[in-house]
Amino acid sequence: NLKSNQTIAIKTLNHKIFIFSIVLAMVCLLSTEAVHAQSIRKTLTVADFEQMIANTQDIQFFDIRTAAEYKAGHISGARNADLTDTGFNRIINGLNKIKPIFLYSIDNKTAAATAKILIKNGHQQIYMLQGGYAAWIAASKPVEKTARNAPVKSNKAPVISEKELWNQINTNLIVMV
Repeated sequence: NLKSNQTIAIKTLNHKIFIFSIVLAMVCLLSTEAVHAQSIRKTLTVADFEQMIANTQDIQFFDIRTAAEYKAGHISGARNADLTDTGFNRIINGLNKIKPIFLYSIDNKTAAATAKILIKNGHQQIYMLQGGYAAWIAASKPVEKTARNAPVKSNKAPVISEKELWNQINTNLIVMV
């Protein structure tokens, strides 16, 4: 009879531990969802995006295209953060998690992937340009171009044609190769 009572007590204890484990797992899941629910990931029209970057203080604003694409033309105030560049993680890790982040890429697929990474890392306010840089251009919005010989931060070696190299040699006093 003692053995039977011990077996019942063990089964009851196991049942309570099982129920407690399920409740604990649900609480953890709900708290994780609550953290993600506090994050804002919003896609804005060109007009709304332009208005928000103009009227929001302390923004973190990034062009998520290649350095060459950025150099050819970008939205004023945007910093280049090429997702394929080895320095990308350093840039992302250095961002303030509370300040709003504005992103765009050529058509917004890369910006959306970047937004997922940022949310996973605890960033709270992420705004993307609907249609990306292509929509900005289609709306005839202003762009900046980096000067032809201005350096663009990248860990990739710049590639220029032989014609461009000879042009640099003939027009500049110093050419570093």
